[in-house]
Amino acid sequence: KELFGFGVTSERPTGANFYQRAYVLGDNYGLVCHGGNRSTILIMLSGHGCAAAQEGWELRTHDFLEKHCGARAKISRLDLAHDIYDGVRYNVDKADADFDEGLFNCGGRNPNHEYRGNWKRPTGKGRTLYIGSRDNGKFCRIYEKGRELGDKNSEWNRVEVEMKSVNRIIPFDALLRPGEYLAASYPALAWINERQERILTIRKSTEIAYEAGVKFAKHQCGRMINAMLAVEGTAEKVIEMLIREGLPSRLKVPNWRFGGESIHEQQRSQPDAEMFFQAAFA
Repeated sequence: KELFGFGVTSERPTGANFYQRAYVLGDNYGLVCHGGNRSTILIMLSGHGCAAAQEGWELRTHDFLEKHCGARAKISRLDLAHDIYDGVRYNVDKADADFDEGLFNCGGRNPNHEYRGNWKRPTGKGRTLYIGSRDNGKFCRIYEKGRELGDKNSEWNRVEVEMKSVNRIIPFDALLRPGEYLAASYPALAWINERQERILTIRKSTEIAYEAGVKFAKHQCGRMINAMLAVEGTAEKVIEMLIREGLPSRLKVPNWRFGGESIHEQQRSQPDAEMFFQAAFA
């Protein structure tokens, strides 16, 4: 909790990742696993967990690993990402061309190359390009993020590189300078800026998810709502009959403030998640 702003909120009924016991971090922001596996402890933080973590978590985690964990501490996997919201500087087509130019070759054999999605006749559902192999410890994915979220006209592309400690040591410094390590992972990505637009990414995801949800609701329920309005007479009555508490899971804005109550703390009130959803559009 001191590192991320959210702590352990529950224990899973079973272990995970070859550990005997596993605990949930925050609002499903990651896991803490222990028991067996050479007497180690595994802390996993998801992408949502990184976005939700209290500002400054990277430096706090870096210092914790270096100063308090001893020589056995290591980063076994690190996922780095960069977003191109207008698709101009980089996109899946440019990445595909870069592969043909050998710009994803780092001095060894040419990596694997795989298409996902409809590349011949794009349907708006999004295309993905996989480069490399997870078994080799470095794997790249370039995909149309906005279209994956439901916006068929979005030009938002994302570059992701997954690194594992297979024949390599992932330095703790990568937590503090992720853009530099991402840019150095392949010659094709040397252009990437160190700056990471964290808040814009969260807001963009929420906006697209909201618009897609409205379209879905109109398609699925629009005519029924129209019929209910004719029967009930006012929109207020219709809303009163249909409204439910809470927000759809896709619209949850990751934030450490409502990561959930830690099982190590006494009961305390939690902030309203809807407040943070509304703030995402402010």
